[in-house]
Amino acid sequence: MRRTILAFAFCLISLAAFGQAAAPQIDCTEVCGTPDCCIAQRSSIAACSATNRSAITRLQALARQNKNDEIVNICVGDTKTNGVNPIVPRKFGDRLKQITCNWGCCPVDDTLASLTKSPALGEKMFAGTSLAAVGREITRTGSVSSEARKKIGQGMQGGFLCIFCCFF
Repeated sequence: MRRTILAFAFCLISLAAFGQAAAPQIDCTEVCGTPDCCIAQRSSIAACSATNRSAITRLQALARQNKNDEIVNICVGDTKTNGVNPIVPRKFGDRLKQITCNWGCCPVDDTLASLTKSPALGEKMFAGTSLAAVGREITRTGSVSSEARKKIGQGMQGGFLCIFCCFF
């Protein structure tokens, strides 16, 4: 009986381990201070912010067409596009192109969770946007205030700000 229980427990642990997506081999230390700080919820990487409707529409259209390489080029700044601000550096481009990504706007809750986990990401995430001051405040204080949460939620749900994520 004891062996059966141990075998069953091992199977459950193994299934849980296999069910989790492996984090891509990207070292985020230079972006926000720790190796995995730009990987949100163990399933997405915030690559760039899109700050106007035409940029958001363009990125979403490329995502529907599965044009991963073009999205990465835009997000890391290799292809200049008005209203798109890189979060991760250009050298991440090749690695992002190798990951099987489902691209889209990060959910507000994931963005807030990522900022709570890694406040240093705030300044890069909102640079060049109407929320730049909020991003600087998060990075400076090391926390996400309730007022910052409210402003970020309004910006992202209002459709004029999209943190474009690679979901893997």
